[in-house]
Amino acid sequence: MVKPSKFKVSLCLHHPKMNPDVISSGLSLNPQFMYMVGDRRKTPKGNLLEGFNEDSYWTCEMRPSRKEGLADCLRASLSKLERKASFLRKFSATGGHLEFFIGWFVNSNCGEVLDFDLLRRLADLRIELSFDVYPLTASRGYKKTRRGK
Repeated sequence: MVKPSKFKVSLCLHHPKMNPDVISSGLSLNPQFMYMVGDRRKTPKGNLLEGFNEDSYWTCEMRPSRKEGLADCLRASLSKLERKASFLRKFSATGGHLEFFIGWFVNSNCGEVLDFDLLRRLADLRIELSFDVYPLTASRGYKKTRRGK
């Protein structure tokens, strides 16, 4: 298995009305960023934007250990979250949406196997996977090709 050069995994929760403080309490985690439905929109730095939040949002980075691959990072994160399964199922049943947002930074062709047991554990907690892949060498290669013409 070839591993990506770098990745970031964040747990992201959206809910139509739940207070993000309830999410923090229910998960026993502190968010990197959160906002409440109906509050004035703001940037992550606190600058005001036009309009109001249409839902509540909460996110927390799930930090891998040094040499952990993506699947192992997800397994370790799930081990912590499975202790909060009752809260997560209630969150989902009341209109909430959960996902692991994965920013995957790659230097070349790479891959990762997400086995059926890992996928079952994600499904049991109603957690979806969202991948954003950032191909670093592809953009550099494109620039080199363009200059060469």
